[in-house]
Amino acid sequence: MPGEIVASNALLKNRSEIVRTYFDSAHSLRLYANDLHPLPKDASAAFVEASFPGYARISMAGKWKPVLKLEDGSYHFSSLDCTFTPTGPSNEYAYGWYLFGPLGTVLSCRLPFPALMTIGSPLTVRADVITWAASIL
Repeated sequence: MPGEIVASNALLKNRSEIVRTYFDSAHSLRLYANDLHPLPKDASAAFVEASFPGYARISMAGKWKPVLKLEDGSYHFSSLDCTFTPTGPSNEYAYGWYLFGPLGTVLSCRLPFPALMTIGSPLTVRADVITWAASIL
């Protein structure tokens, strides 16, 4: 039986910082308006981008907090809170968000419940990213 591979905290912190820097460059946070349960295999075309009045993609440049150690073998970073604010009445629902960049969709998250995107109903989301030792084995 082979031995267990263990990634060092230094490597995990470095990988998290590289990913954080990558997400900071040329990436935008977007909402999707189709009833999708995202899977790793989903291409960007699977996400129907929102189009409610006032909708705008949010550039993620400068919107990431520093990398923090949660515990040995686990590092975390998150975005600042990002708010999408409708400027007019709408019947459109947001089902989740996705982070889009040079590789296409790199992260996605379905909301716990669809949010009606209409005037007076802003939606605030935050992307949380955790790097575990097991994720590189």
